Amino acid sequence: MIEFYPQIKAIHVFLALLSGSVFAIRGACVIAGARWPLSWPVKGLSYTIDTALLSAALMLVGILPGALSANGWLAVK
Repeated sequence: MIEFYPQIKAIHVFLALLSGSVFAIRGACVIAGARWPLSWPVKGLSYTIDTALLSAALMLVGILPGALSANGWLAVK
């Protein structure tokens, strides 16, 4: 499974950026008074991205189990 680490990490980083972007766009639109960011498809997209982000993070932790004890910040996170 370690051979997939770079691909999973790249997906994780991409999903983190995508999640932050969707959050910022939704927030800006809500502040501007738009109603569409509160609709279910947009919320569902955000939930889907965050679920995939968490799944990628758990896969990365599963690949490197020693990382939890070596990095205190990862165990806290």
